[in-house]
Amino acid sequence: MYEKIFLIDSGAKRGHFQMWLDETLAINFDSLTHTFGENVALLRFYAWQPFCISLGYHQKEEMFDRARLAQDGIELVRRPTGGRAVFHAEELTYAIVANTEASNATCYAQIARALQAGLAVLGIEANFQRQQPDFRNRYTRAESLPCFTASARDELEVQGKKIIGSAQRRYGKTLLQHGSILLSPKHREMTRYLSTTDDVKARIAKDLEEKTTSISEVIGKTIRYDEVTQAFRKGFEQAWQRVLEPLCETDLLALLPDYSSTVALDTAPHQ
Repeated sequence: MYEKIFLIDSGAKRGHFQMWLDETLAINFDSLTHTFGENVALLRFYAWQPFCISLGYHQKEEMFDRARLAQDGIELVRRPTGGRAVFHAEELTYAIVANTEASNATCYAQIARALQAGLAVLGIEANFQRQQPDFRNRYTRAESLPCFTASARDELEVQGKKIIGSAQRRYGKTLLQHGSILLSPKHREMTRYLSTTDDVKARIAKDLEEKTTSISEVIGKTIRYDEVTQAFRKGFEQAWQRVLEPLCETDLLALLPDYSSTVALDTAPHQ
């Protein structure tokens, strides 16, 4: 396990910035170890403002209705990781960047245990999905367009429903994993923005209703961003037996290339 884990709370920002920062941290992680040390990990919490749909690395933008997105002020971005589309609305997103020799599956399971502990802090009992779906076959069907309509092995479910969705990518020995922790049912509104038939939209809506849940639905009340970040901070500390060290995002950005352009990226008028 890592000697130090730094926690960055980025808060709510534009999707283009959040994805840029995740990827830039992964690409430049080796240079960051000169400042933070070799055996370290960066854990980042953030949200999306305005709400945003992110596409997997290989997904097509034509799947979504650009006019409807613009009308509702919803942005469309591409993740550096794989997987399917996610509607980032009322959620907490986590991202972890670290150098590791462990396999992707091992890293996924280690992170899942920390996420499970975070849910437990909120009084939620989550279980691991132990089956591996046939994603190659599933991805040929239109219903598979949203990420949350299927759970991969070691993803967390509550009463058989997916509550957190994650994706990974390797940059040499550096791992980037990020994922969405659903706070409310808002993610199910993705169907409003699909460029497909009403029949397909209805089937996807049914899938999302039957196969996903959220923290507010499980605990029976709304939950604030700061409450859930504190819970998952405790979860990571308990599971990984480390005290997370706070790190200011501004200090982190100052260590990265193209820092000035990231400021413009986050403050530019919404497209």
